[in-house]
Formats: sequence, structure tokens, C-alpha cells
Amino acid sequence: MTSEKHLVPYAARRERTLHLHLTVPDPASFPGPRPALLLLHGGGWEGGEPGELEYYADHFARLGYLAATAEYRLAWRDRTTPFDAMDDARAALGVLAGGLDGRFPVDGRRIAVFGVSAGGHLAFWAARDAAPDRRPAALVVLGAALDTAPDGGFGLHILGDRWAEASPLLHVSPDLPPTLVIHAVDDEVVPVAGARRFAGALRAAGVEVRERWLHHAGHGFFVLPHQFRDPPRLLAEIARFLDHALGHP
Repeated sequence: MTSEKHLVPYAARRERTLHLHLTVPDPASFPGPRPALLLLHGGGWEGGEPGELEYYADHFARLGYLAATAEYRLAWRDRTTPFDAMDDARAALGVLAGGLDGRFPVDGRRIAVFGVSAGGHLAFWAARDAAPDRRPAALVVLGAALDTAPDGGFGLHILGDRWAEASPLLHVSPDLPPTLVIHAVDDEVVPVAGARRFAGALRAAGVEVRERWLHHAGHGFFVLPHQFRDPPRLLAEIARFLDHALGHP
């Protein structure tokens, strides 16, 4: 059982053309339209690259998901802001949910947005602002920047006076999809308090939320397989949630 790799442009920006890095499950083993994952890497909106999530893409493609890891504009490379990256995440979800122009077998009703660290922040905004016919069925955020407040949040160094405009915590809406929040209680970069507040805000809004608080994991636990002590367990937990929200692949 083998997967295929494809590079598909999804947005032409002034700075550069952005691509989705697709990992397509073996069509012989998984015929027909596939549930899909939009994966957004971390890096503080300044660095990082799609290859950081290839381990996830390969794993979930083996389970029958079409995995699309998105490039997005970065402050260090493109001289852009997190708001530009937010626009890119929204565009990537729109193209994926729209079926990639029919080139690949995507089930637009069964899409999850998945992000780590700053990519989790972008995943939230893609899900929250999706058009009604492009809304994802699930949101998964790992070590994510979900609170950008000056007191106890993350991102003020780059968001500045616009931090409230960008804060997921302050923009939770009842129509968000079922959400899985995984965060390390000893995260030294993105404080866990913000993730806890975010999960509480989801519950208060009536959004289904599942939480997993990791101990002795640090911020980089999501860098698999190198950082986390038990990648199969973490991946199995994410897969169970996706099965619940999207249905078995």
C-alpha cells in the first residue's frame, strides 16, 4: 500500500505562489472520495516549513486520509504578518474543501484542519471563517497559540497592538466544529493557561471539545517522531477523534 506525493498551487500572492503538499492514499486500497486533513506547520508565524508535518501526512494517508500540508507566508521570508498567514490558511481550506478542482478524490464534507503551535492559531482562523459550504468537520490543535494576550498569551512580539484582533480565545463562535486540544502543561513557549481558557470558551459556546494535557512534554512534543516519547499513542488519540468527527476513512 503506497501513497503518492503531489505539489499543487493554491494561491498566487505578490510574494510567491503558495502550494499544498499532498499525500494521497493508495487508490487501490482507498477508492472513492477521501476524508482530508489540512495541516499547518508551526514556527511562530516567522519560520517553519511543510516538511515538518510529513510524518503526520504519511501516517494519516496510510489510514486513508488525503493529507494536504500548506505553505503559507512567513515574516522572515516574505516580510509579511500573521494576518497574511491567516488569509493563506483560509484560502488553503477553501481550495481543499472545494475538491482541488476535481483533480483528487476529496470528500468536501469530511475535512479536518490540523495545526501545531502557530499553525494551530491559523487552523482556528481557517475553520472559524470558512464559508458555510466549506466548513471543516473537525479542528485539531497541538501546542497552539490560542491566546495572544499580553498577560499569559503568546504572540505579542509580532502582533503588537493588533493582538486582540488575532486572538482565537476572543473570537470563539458556536459554529466551530468539534475540536481536539492537546497541550503540554510544561510548555515553556506557549503557556498552557491560554489553551485551557480556549477549551473553556469552546464549552461555554456549546462547541464539542476534547482535551489532553500532557506532562513532561514541553512545547515541541508535536515534532514526531523525535520529540514525543510515545508517537503511536498520540497518533492513535488523534485518529480516534477524527474517526468520531469525520467517520472512519
